[in-house]
Amino acid sequence: LMNRKSMGKKKKKKKEEKKIRFYDIDYQQPVFRINDTTRVQSNSISVSTAASAFVTAQQDGTIVVYTMHPTKPEAAPLTQASCHSNSCVKAVWTTDGKQVVSVGSDGDVCVWNYFM
Repeated sequence: LMNRKSMGKKKKKKKEEKKIRFYDIDYQQPVFRINDTTRVQSNSISVSTAASAFVTAQQDGTIVVYTMHPTKPEAAPLTQASCHSNSCVKAVWTTDGKQVVSVGSDGDVCVWNYFM
């Protein structure tokens, strides 16, 4: 049953937190995370064991590279780059960890050299 006071009122949505979390299968809590409320939606993520980093493909057409430090549970972006006029659909590392290949919804394929 609804009373008159509650009729017609919309509930406020809780602001969604944008997080990337890494888990170890043996633990319930994340072992590594990124809390970045300004970050736009990520379409994909690719981890490079060779570079100890990961890259995300963003909805705004950018890629963002983060480094992973075993002693630091949180990370900030290391670098950000943009070449897609629309959404960046996917970004992946090459097997040697020296390049990132990104594909945009605009049809462009970009190859990024990565030197650490």
